[in-house]
Amino acid sequence: MDLIYFIVFFIVSWLILMKIFSFTTYHKYFYKALPILLIYATLLGYLLDRFEFHKFFLWFLIINIVLFIKIYKRDFKQDLVEGFVEDYNNLLPEEQTKKIFQISKKNTLKYFIINSTIYLTILQVTYFIFLVEISKN
Repeated sequence: MDLIYFIVFFIVSWLILMKIFSFTTYHKYFYKALPILLIYATLLGYLLDRFEFHKFFLWFLIINIVLFIKIYKRDFKQDLVEGFVEDYNNLLPEEQTKKIFQISKKNTLKYFIINSTIYLTILQVTYFIFLVEISKN
């Protein structure tokens, strides 16, 4: 039964995380949404300990990392310029449009890496802090 609870916990936490990432990877909202990501990672670390998912913690991290890598590879290969050049040709020259979208893609991927690293770090630190704190009691 613990496995079913863990799977539900993971799916719900992943969906919420991706919603938060949709704001934190957007350049304009990165710094405004970053505290939400920090609070969420802290909350998940606490909940992993509180729900006693100790035996699933490593799986939680591994699955997150694998999914982050898959998303990064998918977005890295995706050509964002292809679909938008025609739409913006009336406003800007094609070369300038391509350059703007390439810079945007590069920044988005950079913010994705930063967010992933922050999330995983805060999650682990929080989990281990609560784990050690409970061990002392």
